[in-house]
Amino acid sequence: MKKSTEIWLDNIEDLAPKYAEAKANSFQVQEFKKTQKSMLYGRAFGKTVAEKEHWVNIQPEIQEANKAIAIAIEAEEELRWKLKQNELRIEVWRTEQANQRMIG
Repeated sequence: MKKSTEIWLDNIEDLAPKYAEAKANSFQVQEFKKTQKSMLYGRAFGKTVAEKEHWVNIQPEIQEANKAIAIAIEAEEELRWKLKQNELRIEVWRTEQANQRMIG
């Protein structure tokens, strides 16, 4: 049977590529929103920059991009904190081991 530390290290090994993929996905959807905004800006109604920006920002494409960004960031953050949790468990274990050595 594996020790707790081995399980936590295995978890980190499993989560790291998933986190990297989630981070890349988050970046991609944020960049895609910029592309969407640029394309919409060319079709925007309004005489001033502010009017055009307003028109662009209320378009369904931008609202959908915002939702996609939120979903991507949520997935990224969930994985980041799962990684951090495993790292902290290892640090607590190390501290406990050091304390036991001092007592013994």
